[in-house]
Amino acid sequence: MGRVAKQPRITIVGVYSPKASRGRLERFIKDHVKGTKTAWAEMGLKATDSGKRLTAIASELRSALGPAALIEALVENADKRFDPGDFVQQDSAQPEGHWQVAWEEVFLTTDGEKVLFHGPAGIPKRRSFRIAFYIHFWKHGAPLLSTYGPVQYPQPTPIPERLWRLAPYALVD
Repeated sequence: MGRVAKQPRITIVGVYSPKASRGRLERFIKDHVKGTKTAWAEMGLKATDSGKRLTAIASELRSALGPAALIEALVENADKRFDPGDFVQQDSAQPEGHWQVAWEEVFLTTDGEKVLFHGPAGIPKRRSFRIAFYIHFWKHGAPLLSTYGPVQYPQPTPIPERLWRLAPYALVD
């Protein structure tokens, strides 16, 4: 007799609000700006307006992260249909093509403690893993869709320290 494959399942581990911990958000922004300044110096860039640009980057990060949410999901028994791009927040006020989709996907071990790789390089070879991603303009209560259908999610909480490290935000170009 053949084995019955377990059905794929997605469980939302957490919905995390960057603005729920203003102090930690500001520390992330400060560290990001400092890293950018260092990278520019290493490339030999000495733009006279770099201070203005760094201030603008800090402002852009605040604007982008304020209404965003970091979603962490446990994916079990993923099959070939799984696509991180299928994580979409439905918004009845917008046409479907304008709904918010997963951004800056990071694949993690099932315990959420280590990075497997950063997307969009495909999906892990293992059938079970976690994925963390941002949704811009998060609307709590609006449906969150996935490859396998709508998923339930908890109330937003502050981003855990491990995810500030493992799944850092990058600005939209």
